[in-house]
Amino acid sequence: TLQSTLDPFYAFRSASAPDPDTGTAFCLELRGAGQGLLSKRCLDLAFHDIESDESSTVDGFVLAVPYPVGTTQIVLTHLGTPIASRAVSPHAPAVRLLTPNGGETWTGNGTHTVTWTASDLDGDTLHFALSYSTDGGASWIPAGLDITGTQHALDVSMLPGGTSVLLRISATDGVNTIDDIS
Repeated sequence: TLQSTLDPFYAFRSASAPDPDTGTAFCLELRGAGQGLLSKRCLDLAFHDIESDESSTVDGFVLAVPYPVGTTQIVLTHLGTPIASRAVSPHAPAVRLLTPNGGETWTGNGTHTVTWTASDLDGDTLHFALSYSTDGGASWIPAGLDITGTQHALDVSMLPGGTSVLLRISATDGVNTIDDIS
């Protein structure tokens, strides 16, 4: 029996094209009210451990897909049969970046703690992604993913510096995503 787990989704605005279909066995379907299909992307999974070069019973994927207005449910199917789903809750979370939030100067090496507050009217568990930009927000570098608390230690010696550096915290309730930028 096939078992699957859907990690939290992050809905980001991007000028990049969504990923194309790369197979037919597994499909991620975005459905609207009444289960109407709004968007679908399909792929095949290898179930192969690249480190040991052996077969595996576990596989995963990351997929950029369009997120149409009106999406109420995301369903993962295998050969047309639903194997996992996540409902889109009615309310997006709220998030506010506390520190740093503009005007700070971080120099040299060392770790700095980024902090934020967040809430969700639906009471959903929140997950966070921290991103770093050196060009005023034109592009972003991941600095922390699937964070479950409201702070993250950031080692600045591992990141490029600049005069137009921004931090972005993204909060997801599993699907709905909201950002705050320093």
